[in-house]
Amino acid sequence: MPVYPTILTDDEAVLQDQLNLCQDMPDLEAVQIDLIDGDFVDHHTVKLQAVVEAEKYELPLDFHLMVNEPMDTVWELIEWKDQLNIRTVIAQIERMTYPLDYMSELKKHDWKVGLALDIYTPWEEIDPAWLIDVDMIQLLGGPAGIQGQALHDQIWPKLKEVNKTLTEFYATSAFKTAAVKKPIEITVDVGVDFETAPKLIAAGVSGLAVGHVLWKADDTIEAYKQLQDLLIPEN
Repeated sequence: MPVYPTILTDDEAVLQDQLNLCQDMPDLEAVQIDLIDGDFVDHHTVKLQAVVEAEKYELPLDFHLMVNEPMDTVWELIEWKDQLNIRTVIAQIERMTYPLDYMSELKKHDWKVGLALDIYTPWEEIDPAWLIDVDMIQLLGGPAGIQGQALHDQIWPKLKEVNKTLTEFYATSAFKTAAVKKPIEITVDVGVDFETAPKLIAAGVSGLAVGHVLWKADDTIEAYKQLQDLLIPEN
């Protein structure tokens, strides 16, 4: 069960410090870099160029695009792809004008396709026909762009809806006849801590995006390991 450290900062020194810590996290599948343009939410993070210029230790990177038009940032990612070890691109559906183009372009570059929904965005905004090309659904557990929030109660009924839809999707002929049959990863970002993590896993979540709990801990690596231990099923 992966724990994805999330980096959300407007300070290039903090970006580098947190990347430095990530290289020492055991069994790390990817680091999630949050990019915010000041339009989708009312503040900015570091620019993509700052991530390009940082020392990344060849870490696999997931980019969470909290931006007005995700395709614009996708073109930037393509421009810098040789300097970035991109695994997944996750974009907010609320500002996505061209979802089919978005998914198609990511597939061309062998990047995983992620779709994200803000806490108040209904699950119905995701067209079930898209799911055949989706690798990750990321649900925000609170309003986008702010670390350290408590997990909103609205996450629980939304998780039930998501799991119901995915169960139905896995029974379709489109999924059964697909060349590669991989379950879609369900991740939650915002409000993940030592108390909520086991509850989220019990509710069907298969990955956790974690920021505040890690970066505010006295020992970030130990906090990361403790979260990993919480997600190991009991015999």
